[in-house]
Amino acid sequence: MWFFRSPRIVFGEDSLSFLSMVESKRFLIVTDRYLAGTKILEKVKKAIPPDSETMVFAKIGSEPLLSEMTSDMDSIYRFNPEVIIGLGGGSSMDAAKIIFALYEKPGLSAYDITPMDNFGFGSRSKLVAIPTTSGTGSECSWAAVFSDDREKRKNEVASPEILPDYAILDPDLVLDLPREQTVNTAVDAITHAVESYVSQWNNHYSDILAEKALSLITPNLSRVLSDPHDVAARESVHIGASMAGLSFSNSQIGLAHALGHALGACFNIPHGKTVGLYLPEVVRYNYNKAGVK
Repeated sequence: MWFFRSPRIVFGEDSLSFLSMVESKRFLIVTDRYLAGTKILEKVKKAIPPDSETMVFAKIGSEPLLSEMTSDMDSIYRFNPEVIIGLGGGSSMDAAKIIFALYEKPGLSAYDITPMDNFGFGSRSKLVAIPTTSGTGSECSWAAVFSDDREKRKNEVASPEILPDYAILDPDLVLDLPREQTVNTAVDAITHAVESYVSQWNNHYSDILAEKALSLITPNLSRVLSDPHDVAARESVHIGASMAGLSFSNSQIGLAHALGHALGACFNIPHGKTVGLYLPEVVRYNYNKAGVK
């Protein structure tokens, strides 16, 4: 028996305005140190209902440590948010998932998050993911990755209960994404789609999402690199990356990600670069068993 899991996805032009329809009095925005000083954060704050209180937690780094994610939990408990927003790339969205879980169940450790237990998350707050990169797929996944404070390694925890309630895919938020991040995150999305497609857990739903993701990303990425403000191309890559996230979340990723996580944790290299480095070699390594699909 299989389950297909997905957040409710709000996409297209002006989709950020959906926040104004969310009935809540207290919003927590979890974001990274870079976005804290940008117009993107201000856009999100303006989209929140004006009679609501907003708390911003902006201590997340590019490869976040668990200690960074949990450094202000006492203040978050006191603020008592009704909506937790993960704003940024995969690091910020994953941090929001961890914070959401620990807020919902005080005393829980991040290492306790597992798909084998029923935690009852969601009784205190809703989780919203707003990606500002096009690649990680975290807005559509029920996994979260963080770096260990003591060892040079990345940990991944997962539970269907940390799948965001809503994912907001607004192309306006990625128009100014720098070229290097555009490439790195797109490579991550391509790797998600390829590994999901050949996973032993692949299925009809994951396959069709992987195929569509690649058909959206690969032709439109070159257009984006030629004209970063090509809204239609940006939106296609953005939606394709989300579809790749849905695909692997309902199938599995593979060896390129396992090796990429290890390399990135040891040398602090962006995730998209590490998985892209390994993907061609992993495809060659697996070919004798996987064959042509």
